[in-house]
Amino acid sequence: MRWLKNLTQKDTELQDLMRPTARNLVLTVTGLYLIWHMISTLGYPQTFSPSVWSISIYMLGLVLITLRLIEHHYIFSQVTWLIGLVGAILLSFSIYQWPEILLLVITLPLIAVVTIGLPGTALTIIGITLIMALVDRLYGLPDGFTIAIFFSSTFVAIFGWGVSSILLTALDAASYHYGEARRLLEETRNHRAEISRMLKDRNQVNYQLERMNEMLTFARAQAEDARENRNRFMLAVSHE
Repeated sequence: MRWLKNLTQKDTELQDLMRPTARNLVLTVTGLYLIWHMISTLGYPQTFSPSVWSISIYMLGLVLITLRLIEHHYIFSQVTWLIGLVGAILLSFSIYQWPEILLLVITLPLIAVVTIGLPGTALTIIGITLIMALVDRLYGLPDGFTIAIFFSSTFVAIFGWGVSSILLTALDAASYHYGEARRLLEETRNHRAEISRMLKDRNQVNYQLERMNEMLTFARAQAEDARENRNRFMLAVSHE
């Protein structure tokens, strides 16, 4: 698909269309985290305060970096965002030691499938699986936990692709028409510049013609004066 090919290129029309979607996803995830932060600190302060503030500071830095990168480095911003979310989940797990927290990684392929396409989603699933295997080796997760994460992530990715395929097809068409519109706009600008140059050249030619007409008028006046002077001289000579 053109959508998958163009997304990996720099400064394409598709990236221009995807930036608002990626920005909204970042803000949505941030809003959900802030809701959880308020619930945890107000409802369960003995469990979550003040340790949750370290995660919140981490998330704040991640959001600011991602939003800054989206404008000029779309793919890199999304990779940074996904890796940062994995880091936030691992940070939460290292603080509270609850395996249930690691289940949040299942949502990452859903974000990846919308923002960076199937190739990026496949790499996300592989990365998540490898990280879970490493965490299992270090902390000892429940039996079958890593396999469950892998299949759940794959299912979520397939489900997300099926749901968003219509949107992505529409984005593909919109990207094509947007590119055509930009091309036509550029041609219009070139034609306008060419017309401006032609008008400038015409004005210059008109100015030169006006100058030549003035010079001819002046030369004609001088010729008339010379003729009158000659006639007066001939008349004076004839009279004498």
